[in-house]
Amino acid sequence: MNRASARSGPRWAREAVVSLAFAGCAVAPSGCAGKKAAVAASDAQREHARADARCSAWADWDRYAEAFIEADGRVVDRTAGARTTSEGQAYALALALVAGDRARFSAVLHWTDVNLAGAALGERLPAWLWSSGPKGFAIADANAASDADLWLAWALLEAGRLWNEPRYEALGDRLLIQVRTLEIVDLPGLGLALLPAPHGFLSPEAPSADAGSTAARVARLNPSYVPLPLLRRFADRDPRGPWSALAQSWDRLLHDAAPNGLVPDWIAQSSSAGVFVDPVSGSVGSYDAIRTILWAAFIDEADPLRASWQRSTRGLADWYRATGRIPERVDTRAPAPSKDGSASAGSVDSRGLSGHEGPPGFWAAILPSLAAQGDVGGVAALRERLEHSRGPSGNFGEPAAYYDQNLALFALGFLDGAFRFSRDGRLQPRWTSCAQP
Repeated sequence: MNRASARSGPRWAREAVVSLAFAGCAVAPSGCAGKKAAVAASDAQREHARADARCSAWADWDRYAEAFIEADGRVVDRTAGARTTSEGQAYALALALVAGDRARFSAVLHWTDVNLAGAALGERLPAWLWSSGPKGFAIADANAASDADLWLAWALLEAGRLWNEPRYEALGDRLLIQVRTLEIVDLPGLGLALLPAPHGFLSPEAPSADAGSTAARVARLNPSYVPLPLLRRFADRDPRGPWSALAQSWDRLLHDAAPNGLVPDWIAQSSSAGVFVDPVSGSVGSYDAIRTILWAAFIDEADPLRASWQRSTRGLADWYRATGRIPERVDTRAPAPSKDGSASAGSVDSRGLSGHEGPPGFWAAILPSLAAQGDVGGVAALRERLEHSRGPSGNFGEPAAYYDQNLALFALGFLDGAFRFSRDGRLQPRWTSCAQP
């Protein structure tokens, strides 16, 4: 049920109101015509108001853009030294499309191309980090970030389709070729995998008596880098590509990495050991893992992997229901949370959960997961708490953090019907049913 329907009440209640309005018709027929006209006018006004609400500007996007996107299209992470990342540019591109904001879409794309890809986006992947150095702001790390590359390609394909701009689709296609060539590998024991970047996340296994294959490698992988709806769109666009196989192997990875529904930020994989605890970050689930939970809630109901992906990512929502808290960090090897919430006491409890509460973006990110599980009360309580976290600018938190706003925009945009993903990963923005901006 969408929010407009929910606000208008159940059907039986609406019909009861109409019945009461006509209750006097049998004894006073002369008054019926006026009552019928009044009810019809009232219904028309309510429907018009609901349509206006559905098609109105996206206030949260406008607040975010005013606070974090400069006029030239650079997205500024003001709580991290005013840096810019390819992730931030990619999210802004996707959200501008959701908002139907063509001017900002164009500006964000232009800045990304010129500054992160040397005006050669499509022939090369964008650098992931632009920050302040001895000579001012410039590329600080030329390595790419594959999650940003996927979101950029998807946003370009969908912008080309929805706005009838073939140049965007062509650019998206070229980016996907770069991803296929530089960031997707076939890992023995797993199958196709998306490396977090072209360089630095794949190394040889330690030599052993039976390790004669040069293909034996250890990979560090980030579960949050692969949203399933994006893979579905790429598979539809590029049927001979690796996208469907990558979806299947990532499903196995999530199953092995999160058997209790608590997703780690990073995992390691090798042909000899399978999926195991990441040697760098350990078994922590935090600022990366929260996205895995959010992306899983976006999967279309008809997708055959939906149940599996949501089962692998439901642990934090379960924890919230049991304790009323959303920890900033969790030990993903922990057992399921206790129903009485007793495990939440202390700075670090017996299940390895941090005593620090997650920021507002975390609260937003699990809302679609709670909704998918039918927890109406949990959604209402957490939504109210999130609304109370708004600062003077209307953004979430004080000071408002770039990452929190992105999580909230995706989560609330989905929850409130600003967008959906179809079974094949196509964007279904609300503005397509209204007059185009």
